[in-house]
Amino acid sequence: MFMYLYTELGCNIDAVDAKRNNVLHLALRANHMDLIRRLIHIDSDYGSMREHRNALGQTPVDIGDPSLTDYLITIWDRVKQGNIIKIRKYV
Repeated sequence: MFMYLYTELGCNIDAVDAKRNNVLHLALRANHMDLIRRLIHIDSDYGSMREHRNALGQTPVDIGDPSLTDYLITIWDRVKQGNIIKIRKYV
């Protein structure tokens, strides 16, 4: 459904709810892995969804299950870190 709304209807994925949570906040709260992976891929160049703060000042990383943190890191983050082993997993 998300991909249809995003690709076919051109819905704004930067929209937020009344508590200023974006779609990544909501996907992390629901532990929706497929959606989390798609959002991180879409957001990989800019990181605007990952850096967005809700009304409580929390980023999606702050509210997500700590075991999901590795899924929120993109290849660009790994390059900045210089983590060659992790970069090879993306290539």
